[in-house]
Amino acid sequence: MRQLGSGSHKEPHLKDALSRIIVEMIKREWPQHWPTLLQELNMASGQGTSQAEVVLLIFLRLCEDVALLQVSLHKEVLKLWALPLV
Repeated sequence: MRQLGSGSHKEPHLKDALSRIIVEMIKREWPQHWPTLLQELNMASGQGTSQAEVVLLIFLRLCEDVALLQVSLHKEVLKLWALPLV
């Protein structure tokens, strides 16, 4: 997260890649091993427009992942309901 706060990320593909990497880290580490995540994101977002944009991309990617998970779970439930009762 220090790199997020110190760099100037002007290339859109770099912002996208960075946000995706951080989201994967969040999914594996937060909250047990990364309890200060939200404070770090808050501090990074206040350090400039590029950093704020990356933080917003992180939240966007997290929301997308949650939505995909919900759709996937819903499909699995429908498959289970379609199984014949024995």
